[in-house]
Amino acid sequence: MTLIAELTNLNCTRKEVDIDLLRGLQLKLLNRPDLADSAAVFSAIGSETRLKVLFLLSEAGELCVCDLSDILGQSVSRVSHQLRKLKDIGFVKTRKESPTIYYSISNNSFANILVNFVRMGGLSD
Repeated sequence: MTLIAELTNLNCTRKEVDIDLLRGLQLKLLNRPDLADSAAVFSAIGSETRLKVLFLLSEAGELCVCDLSDILGQSVSRVSHQLRKLKDIGFVKTRKESPTIYYSISNNSFANILVNFVRMGGLSD
């Protein structure tokens, strides 16, 4: 990202511009690479199936992909894909008991907040 050197959007209607403020905000934005990680987390949890998986794991403690597939009525492949996304963002962890892999909610503070939100019924009254 190139820092603002001059105003490039001359067609924009505004009363006045504080170019120093805009540059300062742009620098703050450049110093926040974590925003991309946050966007990835919100993207990953933006799936009803993944929220259902988190709910089920919170209720059961741990389940294998076959258990989740049976409960959700979805293919093992589809559920595995959902679990991989949740694992990639650190929301679930695995335990292998050959040949079965069990999934549970990891000790991630945001995952725990989300699970509590889902268990309480989300935004419904």
